Amino acid sequence: MNEHQSPFAIADTIARNLLPLLFAIGFVVLGSLPYQIPMLGPVFPTMTLVVVYFWSICRPELLPPAAVFLVGFFQDVLSGAPLGLSSFVLLLVQWLAVHQRRVFIGKAFWISWAGFGLIAIGAAIVSWGIASIYHGTLVAAGAVFTQLLITIAIYPAISWMFSAAEKIIPHHE
Repeated sequence: MNEHQSPFAIADTIARNLLPLLFAIGFVVLGSLPYQIPMLGPVFPTMTLVVVYFWSICRPELLPPAAVFLVGFFQDVLSGAPLGLSSFVLLLVQWLAVHQRRVFIGKAFWISWAGFGLIAIGAAIVSWGIASIYHGTLVAAGAVFTQLLITIAIYPAISWMFSAAEKIIPHHE
């Protein structure tokens, strides 16, 4: 940051750099709200997966692993999932996305979307498997599959929103 910037300019830069984390926290809260729509809870899209994937490819420095871990932990606390499950899955998604960034950067959108779909399938399988082991029985896969399809289907809209937000975040060289 420039030493001649006003406190407001510094605060603005900090706030803009926190946007990915704020999106993640906001989506955790949205996913935990008690909607009065029958059966929505089990199939509500995994928005944090979209957040972690998108920002890990676009600007990984804005969503460090510690932040991803805390978002996952917060998600588990609010959702009642086994503590650490979301953190593990989100960190796995982040690791995969960061290490495959070169495949997606500068390519057509559908390539990024297909990559998200593949990673989301893997994340759903891992989550389902760990939850089944934790509960000592096979968790019903129908809701997981429906949630997966909805999450993949909304990726373009959320990605578009994040792309717009990314344009207002300063790049540090």
